[in-house]
Amino acid sequence: MVIQSRACIDCHTFFGNGAYYAPDLTKAWLDPDWEGWQAVTGADTREGAMVKFLMDPEQYRTWTRTMPNLGITEAEAQAVVAYLKWMAAVDTNGFPPNFNQIEKTTVGGWPCITRRRSL
Repeated sequence: MVIQSRACIDCHTFFGNGAYYAPDLTKAWLDPDWEGWQAVTGADTREGAMVKFLMDPEQYRTWTRTMPNLGITEAEAQAVVAYLKWMAAVDTNGFPPNFNQIEKTTVGGWPCITRRRSL
């Protein structure tokens, strides 16, 4: 599994487990910001935008931290996206807390998250 072979949990959190250096990926599939990334990556779908990002994260920098290029192939990126979709579909009983609408902005023309907004 790509998530394990690339040690994503060393930076990201899944279902409350992992590190807090990079974004929690438990509900990443539901993040409305991926719609904006479709335009940035030139992808027709959210899945396509995520695949392109995973294959070359250094080209699509976010925030002030850059995800390293892990040499993920297109097939591996598609598998990661499938896992993120599955994870987002799990009823986590409200976890992660405050996963609400995200305030979006741009920095240097790139979409980014400034903070999560409580409803």
